[in-house]
Amino acid sequence: MKLIFNFYILLLLQVSCNSQSFIKQRVPLIYKNTNKTSKVIISSEMNILKAKAFQLKQALPKNYDVTGKVDYTTIIQDVIDKNSCVVFPDFPLLINSKGLTLRSNSTLFFGKKSKLFLLGNEEVGYEVLRIHNIKDVSLYAPTIIGERDAHIGTKGEWGMGISIRGSEEVNIYNPNISNCWGDGIYIGTGKGVNKNIVIKNAFLDNNRRNGISVISAINLRIISPLITNTNGINPMAGIDVEPNSNKEELQNINIIDAITFNNKNRGILVALNNFYGTATKDVSINIDNHMDDQSGFGIGMSLDSEDSSVRNSVKGVININNSIWKKNKIDAIQYYDLKNDQIKINFINSIIDNKNTSKAKMNVLKFKYKNFDWVKFK
Repeated sequence: MKLIFNFYILLLLQVSCNSQSFIKQRVPLIYKNTNKTSKVIISSEMNILKAKAFQLKQALPKNYDVTGKVDYTTIIQDVIDKNSCVVFPDFPLLINSKGLTLRSNSTLFFGKKSKLFLLGNEEVGYEVLRIHNIKDVSLYAPTIIGERDAHIGTKGEWGMGISIRGSEEVNIYNPNISNCWGDGIYIGTGKGVNKNIVIKNAFLDNNRRNGISVISAINLRIISPLITNTNGINPMAGIDVEPNSNKEELQNINIIDAITFNNKNRGILVALNNFYGTATKDVSINIDNHMDDQSGFGIGMSLDSEDSSVRNSVKGVININNSIWKKNKIDAIQYYDLKNDQIKINFINSIIDNKNTSKAKMNVLKFKYKNFDWVKFK
């Protein structure tokens, strides 16, 4: 049953996730198989385009390295600059912290054994693939392995696998991104706002800050991601929807069929505290069929401003449909900063599945949510 929350009667819960130790877990095969069956199949039209594309290995030097131990950043960037469609070779390539800058009207294909390894560095931030202020970009099956284990020093949190800023008509299919110093995928502000972005069937594992950060976008679809083992530095969420300022936009943000597993703090976080300001903002977020297993919280929300004078500047709706939260280490749901009643949250048919939880703890959970008829227990 649909229930529109009045924030003044909601549960106030502030728990420090940082006090909990983290143990990386092997991703269950059932989740990997679900992610695998959702993979985008390259269409016949794209296969024709791929056949005509430039083969990147043609630009590599004679006796090129196929083990990912020789830095080919400059060569790869030159190929991307000169060709609208590029096929990456079926072996790993090493790049440095300069990363690769993509161009408008471009398509990159990655083979089954293609990988981009990032060389260890001491930078506080980097982007392995940079999609900034451009249009019409498609990536097929990029695999990116960051350098968190080889990082020099402890500073920074902005090492991104893929960074999208101020871009339009971007499609990323089947990305596999792990071990980044910051986020697997960052969707932020550039010269303009991101528009019409699709990320489908991502597998994001062991990234240090977030699996995906959503800072600013209009018409964003994140479809069938599997996001696991996010840990290292806050917020440590599978997906973090968190604008940095009142200049951002969060319109028609759609998170569909997401699986989040064993992320340190939260499966999904919606934090709007910095969104408030002089400009009025309308937020619309739809989270459909989210399943979290063993993250600190299944879902967390921090929706208010500390400045009461701008409290009414953010309005809108957050829809959370058909979610299931399983065996969460702290709790299924986290709410705090709940003074803004201009944002309506609609929960529909949500399930807290704690079949392995003790009877005593289940009784506590049932009592906590007894007035919320959208919660079911399994």
